[in-house]
Amino acid sequence: MDRKKYLEAKYGSRIKEADRRLKSLGQSIGIEYNFEKAERIPNTLKAHRLIWLADQKGLQEKAVTGLFKAYFTEGVDIGDEHELARLASQWGMKESETLQLLKSDKGVEEVRALEEKAYNLEITGVPFFIFNEKAAVSGAQEVETFIDVLRQMSHDSKAR
Repeated sequence: MDRKKYLEAKYGSRIKEADRRLKSLGQSIGIEYNFEKAERIPNTLKAHRLIWLADQKGLQEKAVTGLFKAYFTEGVDIGDEHELARLASQWGMKESETLQLLKSDKGVEEVRALEEKAYNLEITGVPFFIFNEKAAVSGAQEVETFIDVLRQMSHDSKAR
């Protein structure tokens, strides 16, 4: 669906400020966000299946990083199986093998099980970080937020 319309309907005028904040945070650590290039919010099931396949090959980190860059920096439609296969070839995966997987149902059950787990944990967006199954941080946060969580967890473990 149309990214701008969807996000404005969901978040109202706050989305512009959120985009500005994320661009600034990203810029401070060398990530270039070009949200205006991503015209649509894709169905990400195929992208998640690609990550699942990449994990089988020890390439999950490359896949996740590559997909985020493709979507948020370059505006690539990561719901399109041909685009996904092209991207996968940049990480050392065979384009034809990737396309064959995406045209099948392989990995659907596994990815759906992971989605259900996220739902049960009440994860509603990304990024979402879980620390030792005891604490969680949702959304793009300042470094201090993560430091506070880690300090609290350290304090809690020493208190035992």
